[in-house]
Amino acid sequence: MGSDFDVFLDAAWDDHGDDPQGVLDRLPAGLPLATTGVQFLGWVGLTAHVTGHHLGRWDEGIALLDGVAEAPQLAAEQVRAVRRSQALLRLASGDRAAADALLAANPDAARPPASALVRVLIGAASALVGQRQTERATTLMDEALAAADYGPAGDDPAARALAASCNNIAMELEEVPDRDLEDTALMLRAARQARTWWEVAGTPTNVMLAEVRVAASLLAAGQSDAALVRAHTAASLSEAPETLAGHRLQALLVLGNAQLAAGALAAARAGLAEVQAVLDRVPPEYQGIYGPQVDALSASVS
Repeated sequence: MGSDFDVFLDAAWDDHGDDPQGVLDRLPAGLPLATTGVQFLGWVGLTAHVTGHHLGRWDEGIALLDGVAEAPQLAAEQVRAVRRSQALLRLASGDRAAADALLAANPDAARPPASALVRVLIGAASALVGQRQTERATTLMDEALAAADYGPAGDDPAARALAASCNNIAMELEEVPDRDLEDTALMLRAARQARTWWEVAGTPTNVMLAEVRVAASLLAAGQSDAALVRAHTAASLSEAPETLAGHRLQALLVLGNAQLAAGALAAARAGLAEVQAVLDRVPPEYQGIYGPQVDALSASVS
């Protein structure tokens, strides 16, 4: 059994999507439970995510993080991580000067200054997408990509931050029911950038799932022929022996849906047997996620 803090953090992450306000209300009680630097960073990450991405309550997040960097349990790199979270909220709130000052006052001698800047810019862009501030999010993503011109390698956290945040931006925009042209443009660009940066910072599975994301975003944009090309690439990459069943299923589902959208009904129908076979190998805890998707595809092609 985990510590009191671990129990708190796990429950908060479980609840935050459905009840961000409730989690926000619980945050002050969670901080005193943190006793290690890692736990402090866990609380900081949750706080920045809930107050920023889910609620857009930048000032409340800034106030909650005030003073945390002075905790004696934090090592130097952990202090810098707290400062980056503070800078992210400041930037998303519109206070660029304060964000820049936080980064300038907490340099990392092991990385170029642009590394921290990239992480803050792309994190703020993702938070703004959560608040449907697409124009500002696009501007910050553009700036993050420009700042990454120094060429972060795979061991640079900036590369992984670009990959993960761009992936999340695309995935979130795919689910927006009233997505407009600006949203769609950002969705597609983010999906393609995620694919680019997972090639730098990720594993072959990350790259395969990035192809799934590009295909899914193209489908959401109504570009079925282009989606089908990327879905075939994803399905091919997912044939690697190390691919987990759930990851293989994601590739097969996006392929089936792309075939359906492109009018290749016979091909989609022919692939159903393998889709069902792979679903049967997915761990039980994920059956509830993937089962309805398989059922929907099956109903559409039958």
